[in-house]
Amino acid sequence: MRDCLQTRNASPMEFRLNPFIKFWGLQPRCCVNERLVEYQGSLYFAAFDNATNGVQLWKYNETNGAVRVTEINEFDDLGMLPSGLTVFNSELYFYGGTNNGYELWKYDGTSASLVDDIWTGSSSSYEAGVVNMAVYDNALFFAADGNDGNGLELWKYDGGTSGATLFADINVGPNGSDPDNFLVADGLLFFEADDGINGEEMWQFDGTSVRMVVDA
Repeated sequence: MRDCLQTRNASPMEFRLNPFIKFWGLQPRCCVNERLVEYQGSLYFAAFDNATNGVQLWKYNETNGAVRVTEINEFDDLGMLPSGLTVFNSELYFYGGTNNGYELWKYDGTSASLVDDIWTGSSSSYEAGVVNMAVYDNALFFAADGNDGNGLELWKYDGGTSGATLFADINVGPNGSDPDNFLVADGLLFFEADDGINGEEMWQFDGTSVRMVVDA
């Protein structure tokens, strides 16, 4: 479903960040996440300016130009690798990497903070790469692995202090359904998932129940 990062054996100048990084010449001068988001009058994106900072959250507006927003470089010296930028509850949410692994973060216009260490410790609740999230029914939906024996499944965060919770265990067991490509349309939340029986298919959540739409 995703083109994930391959980082463990790579130096900061050699890592593959597809499609995070675009290379011009021999050195990576800038990288832009596939998802650009408007928030508080600025355009937010992920970018790489040098090997010291790695990939961080940036913003752009006509007054100040491009400005780096985060300077946290604890994740294999690759920066935060922010992805899945999504505005929810007047804040900007994204997945980012630190000493807590690759986890759910938010930015409130002033500072970035960890929302929830879903896979507790230094492990990651999501493979570092291109994250997809969507806002539906007053909650943020995304895929995560909480190290609970369910694998990568559908999670949600409602903005409360209790953190993110497992919403649907579509593929019962340790393999996970690997939900991806979230899209809100016609008052429904659509996404792709694999229930372990029908393969990767389209699913939906209507505010009450989760079900497979088409077994193509």
